[in-house]
Order: sequence, then structure tokens, then C-alpha cells
Amino acid sequence: MPEITCSARRCVYNDDGYCERETIRIDVDDRSQYSSCTCCDSFEDESDCRDCSCENCSGENASVECFATECIYNEGRECIADSISVEGHDACCCIDTCCDTFRTNRV
Repeated sequence: MPEITCSARRCVYNDDGYCERETIRIDVDDRSQYSSCTCCDSFEDESDCRDCSCENCSGENASVECFATECIYNEGRECIADSISVEGHDACCCIDTCCDTFRTNRV
């Protein structure tokens, strides 16, 4: 289970630079070779999330469902990297984020 650092300050699951959601989903345009075409589909803007809670959150035991099938860390749609970094300092929605750990497996 990877440690997830996150710069998306406005995400309700961001706790001091770490994602505290138990499971996150990284989505991507599968034809892409670039991390800028990935996004954290689990991003929730804190201003849009009136009833959001993080009852079972634990960044230490997080799992990452990953649809970036062209990434070297993707194994059966699960991220096997030791740690991942989700970037999106000024993100207001999931498409403003990206997985900075993404590395293409294309030659």
C-alpha cells in the first residue's frame, strides 16, 4: 500500500500534504504517455463537500486503483509504487490534478 502525498490543498481528504482517503482512483487517457493526462478521480473540493466525512480514512493503508495501464507501476489496475505523489496545488476539480509518479512503460 503506497504512501500518498498530495498538493491539492482544497481536497477534503488532504491532511497536511497527505491523502487520508482509504482508497483512491487514478484515471487517465490511456493513449497518453504523460502524467498531465492522469487525474485523481477521488478528489473532492472541500467547499462542495458539505456532508463529506472521512470515517474510515487512513493514509497508511491506502490502496490505489489505477487506470493508467501504460504506467510501469500499474499491475492489474493497482498501483504498486511504494509511494505516489498527486499534484494539484490550485485544483478545484479532479481534472486539475495529476499523478506525478506516473512513468510510461512505452519505449
